[in-house]
Amino acid sequence: MLRHLLVLCLILHAAAGEVPATPQQAAIQQAMEVARKLDRERKPEPALAAALAALPAYDAAAAAKVQWSWSDLDHLRWAGGVARRIKRPDDAALLAEKLLALAGDDKGWTSGARTDLAMARALQGRTAEADAIYAELIAAGNDDAQLNRALLLLRELDRRDEGMQLFEQALANEKIAGWRRYNEAYDEARRQCSLGDIAAAERLYSLIQSMPAKADEQAKRSPAALVELGAIAEGRGDATRAKHLYAKALASEGADAGTRVRARNALEAIAYFE
Repeated sequence: MLRHLLVLCLILHAAAGEVPATPQQAAIQQAMEVARKLDRERKPEPALAAALAALPAYDAAAAAKVQWSWSDLDHLRWAGGVARRIKRPDDAALLAEKLLALAGDDKGWTSGARTDLAMARALQGRTAEADAIYAELIAAGNDDAQLNRALLLLRELDRRDEGMQLFEQALANEKIAGWRRYNEAYDEARRQCSLGDIAAAERLYSLIQSMPAKADEQAKRSPAALVELGAIAEGRGDATRAKHLYAKALASEGADAGTRVRARNALEAIAYFE
């Protein structure tokens, strides 16, 4: 019976949310709740302004040597994300630096804050600083920084060979979320196509076929890459290979409706002109 009462108390406490420990934290929570509500209403500029208005309360809380709650620090990361989303890199950097100053020796929060600062520096055009931060994070074992740095090298610093090598290593790193590796691989393959480097795009679409990931995720993501590989083969005049790839995509159980339609239409078009 006592155990059931304890569980009920925990559930009610969780439902009520965190109770601010100090007046300064209460002010932070109130300001950030307003900011998040504005963002949910698709008003990111006022949301960011409301979040920035909470910074004096953070300074007051720091002066009072409060013990930070998870939500206190998470609010800063969230606000930094809003700033980056609406292309306000100076505010994003300010929020990342604030989080870094408050996080102390907590490796989880400092790693996140440094990642946010690197992204902000890249948006500011201070790409060399961003690169240096990512390099430090990678050395400290931050796996996501490997992918972030690769994209910076490829897309901002024009260090193509180094960036592509690191990018391919990141795509094979199972510690990085599969959905993100797939999304970035597709985006970069399309970018390489737009730059006219079909060979690089083909290699990336091929890597998607062998990328280490959960079986269901691989089954879902692989067919679309097969269609892209078929289009590349068709563009080179290799109808036999194109048909093979389109047919393989069409037969894949994980293919979505759009992928199946593209593969079927491509096969029909080839058959029409044969």
